[in-house]
Order: sequence, then C-alpha cells, then structure tokens
Amino acid sequence: MLEEFAGAAKVGDYVADSAVGERVVSIAKTSQGRQFLFAATMENHGPWEVGRFAGLSEPIPIFKQHLANGDRMLGYLLDAFENWPARVVLLFYGDHVPLLKAYADPFPDPRTDYVLLELGRDAPAREPRPAQQLAVHELTWRLLALAGLQSAPA
Repeated sequence: MLEEFAGAAKVGDYVADSAVGERVVSIAKTSQGRQFLFAATMENHGPWEVGRFAGLSEPIPIFKQHLANGDRMLGYLLDAFENWPARVVLLFYGDHVPLLKAYADPFPDPRTDYVLLELGRDAPAREPRPAQQLAVHELTWRLLALAGLQSAPA
C-alpha cells in the first residue's frame, strides 16, 4: 500500500517502478516460509504530460521512458530471484494498453503480453519453449498450478 512507500522514489505523482521492485525483494528477503506477493505499479499511468522526465514533453516518448523503467525493474527482479534459495514463480504483465490516441487509435490489439517464469535454485531446469497464447483464466490456472496452490483443469 502507498503508506509503505513513504520517502520512496517517485516519477510524477506515482511511486517509481524501481522502488516497487526493491520493496518486493525486501519483503521476500524478510519472509519465512511460502509467500504470495502481488505488486501493482503505477509509474506508467497517465496522463503522460510534461514534467515527468527532463527533456521530454510529448506523450509517446514519456510512455516509452516508463516502459524502459519497467524493463529495468523486471531485470532487477530477475537478477534478485535467479539464484534465490527457494523456487520463485514470477508473473509480470500489464493490465491494459495505453490510452494514447497518438500511439494507435483505435488500438489494433487489446491483448496484454505477459512473462511467466520459474526462478531460484529449486526451479526446474529451463528448456526453450515457444511463446504461447493463453486466455486470462488459463493464465490464472497456470500460475496457481506452478505455485502449487491448485492443479490445472484438464
């Protein structure tokens, strides 16, 4: 919750993605036993106006800078959990496309990409797999099954 981020780095009015990533790792380090952590970032939330990043004044470049910051946060999480002492299931996704008419109007594809990984020393060996399309409910079942919380429906 927001009160957990007093003094954290901000971008515009929102907590920076980097601060959210650091908080996730901090909670994981101090937790004992199995944990379910869910974090939602807001840094890339509109409106994408002047003042968020020095030298940027147009919505598309501002949006792209936020994407780069989100990528850095994901890289930070991957580095932190790659050799974690226990198995980590990481799901990273966006919840909707940007509402930027200059980007695309109407937006041609409303689907959201995601990354679902097993990390940590207890994770199974990685095998190259092709990208898959899953409906939201299928992704939910896959996540629950990987976390050992529910078996996937047949």
